[in-house]
Amino acid sequence: MRFTGEKCFHCAVEFNDSDDVVVCPECGTPYHRECYKESGTCTNAQLHESGESWKSETAAVKPLPQPMHQTEFHRICPSCMHRNAIDAERCESCGNEFSKLNMGENGEPDIGNMFGGIDPTKQYLGFNPDEDFEGAKLKEVAQFVDSNTFYYLPLFKRMKDIGSKISFNFICLFFPYFYFANRKMWFWGIAAALVTMLLNIPEYLYILGSQAEAFPFMQKSLSLINENENLIKSLIEICSTFDWILRIVMCLFANWLYMKFSVKSINKVKTHYGGPVSPQRLKSMGGVNPANILIMGLILLGLAVAVNFVIVCIFMMI
Repeated sequence: MRFTGEKCFHCAVEFNDSDDVVVCPECGTPYHRECYKESGTCTNAQLHESGESWKSETAAVKPLPQPMHQTEFHRICPSCMHRNAIDAERCESCGNEFSKLNMGENGEPDIGNMFGGIDPTKQYLGFNPDEDFEGAKLKEVAQFVDSNTFYYLPLFKRMKDIGSKISFNFICLFFPYFYFANRKMWFWGIAAALVTMLLNIPEYLYILGSQAEAFPFMQKSLSLINENENLIKSLIEICSTFDWILRIVMCLFANWLYMKFSVKSINKVKTHYGGPVSPQRLKSMGGVNPANILIMGLILLGLAVAVNFVIVCIFMMI
């Protein structure tokens, strides 16, 4: 619809043809997009209480031609998205009954219900942007996370609402150090890399002992390794078990650690600047940086070289 001549309910300024206008999805009250962002929600309480819809006060509001998938001539199945006749009771494609599916007005799918109350068509997925996360607002968390908010926002909200810390992050099951580095969580990334490297020391010893002919100057030390081969194999199994335990723990708690990291980082920068900071600054602080994966790979390589060098030096002194 065109809203030229109508007034924004928030600022009472008339709309013109170039204004970016949004409407409340429940009552249809129009706002400037910035006004709606500022208020955070529809402030036309009277219509929400009465259950009525906003009506034009001028003749300037004229309906625009609607896309085919939104007209009264089609009913879209929320299961397979097939277009059906508006009076169809069952989808022609998948056979599902519309009465048992989540349908909205005009025969369109109810997107909010399809995604468990999450509306991907709305900013911040329909959540309250000012909801508090231990001092940080939800919108600030979204700006900090930047990428893949469709996954993280509902997850963080559930963790906050029910106090849960456990979720699944399958990347951390195999590459926890790369995940943390990509999300700029260097403390956890380096800690995971160090522990992983230390748990691999028995395997380094076993490989070194199997290459005794390549190190004739360390025959005495390498023969000691070979004499205790069974012990070293047992240590390899124990360290491998602990390594998988570490990975499983990271898989279950990495998302919670990321939420705490996000909130702590936001509060820290807000304290530094004495108040709210711009979305651009939060985005630059958070988000992802694939180059960090390469840096972490170099760190892992450096740690492996250092561990091997220390082991060789110790054995040379024996």
